[in-house]
Amino acid sequence: MFKPLILFIALISFSFWSRGQNQYSIDSTLKSNTSIRVGYSPSRVIATNDFLRTENKNGSPITQGHAISAEIIFQTTGRKYWHQLYNFPKFGFGITHLWFPQTNELGSPIGLYSFLESPIQKWKKSDLNWVFDFGIGLGWNAYDSLTNPYNVLLGSTGSFFANFSVVYHYQFNKRFGADASIGFTHSSNGALKMPNYGINILYPRLALTYHLKSVQQLPKPRKLPPFIPNNEISLTYALGTKQIDVTGSDNDSLKQEFKSTNFQLYSIILMYQRQVSRLSKVGIGLDFTMDPSDNADGLVTGDLSSEYPPDFAEKVKFAIVLSYELAIGKLALICQPAFYFHRTTHDPTPFFYQRIGTRYDIYKGIYAGASLRAVNFGQADWVEFTVGYKAKF
Repeated sequence: MFKPLILFIALISFSFWSRGQNQYSIDSTLKSNTSIRVGYSPSRVIATNDFLRTENKNGSPITQGHAISAEIIFQTTGRKYWHQLYNFPKFGFGITHLWFPQTNELGSPIGLYSFLESPIQKWKKSDLNWVFDFGIGLGWNAYDSLTNPYNVLLGSTGSFFANFSVVYHYQFNKRFGADASIGFTHSSNGALKMPNYGINILYPRLALTYHLKSVQQLPKPRKLPPFIPNNEISLTYALGTKQIDVTGSDNDSLKQEFKSTNFQLYSIILMYQRQVSRLSKVGIGLDFTMDPSDNADGLVTGDLSSEYPPDFAEKVKFAIVLSYELAIGKLALICQPAFYFHRTTHDPTPFFYQRIGTRYDIYKGIYAGASLRAVNFGQADWVEFTVGYKAKF
């Protein structure tokens, strides 16, 4: 189930290397400096549910985590517009190993990720940066009713995760530097397999950096062409799958029927957006969704009026979607709060949901991406894989 996610991360990674349409030359002799960074994190698990507090095999809080990481970092040189617009950021790829000394119920996952690191403030020998990581984790100890019955955090051995950090970097000389950072990480499987409470980790880290070449002076920003606002209409098709949580049901036959059922969902999103700056778009749209899982959830929770399989009217949802899009070259980060104005009778989720994801321009208005549809600002509803077309005017 995680192969599509791996392919999507590879697509994101490729976007950093690819030559975008908005390319220009600042200094053709300047080469990207490559660095290696290794770090250690004495992490702290945030107790968001009873399993992490005391309802686990040991009957005591699970608060401690440790992680080691290794990254390869590339310094942008200004050859693309977005390099200059983000103040000549760095990007790269990393691997991390996480373990929990207080329990073996969570496993010891290995994470693979890509990241973007952009300056907030620069000084002569140091700088303050923000960093966003996105990747997959493999090797979790998944929930099992017999062998691992307390772990409600993840129903799968794989997950995806996102991390946001603030990093202070100090450069000792032209080759060596050190980092101190504080961040927040969320891991879940996007309801691909239940249960899926997810895990949140406070992630401080100390790291050492080695530059393969001596640190060189970055070019000074050049004047960019005039910004011309434009309008955009897009049509997106989103496909996803989810399971429902049956652990709280007293009906054994329904639990057996639905515990491993993968419900197929799809959405069609029509969106109007206005580009308000070189990096940002805002917009509004309509989301049409087909979700057959709600009636099954109603049956599991004891609603006798619920019928499964549902008819067409019990699968259809409509929502108004607001949109913000942040461009990084051909890649875009999207944030879309949305409000159902028509939905199924047995929908157990709030009327307000949130979509967070990415989108990559492939060719002449055609794009592909992935996003997480969430409720309650962090609880995954399902993961969507998307394709679409946009037209500017």
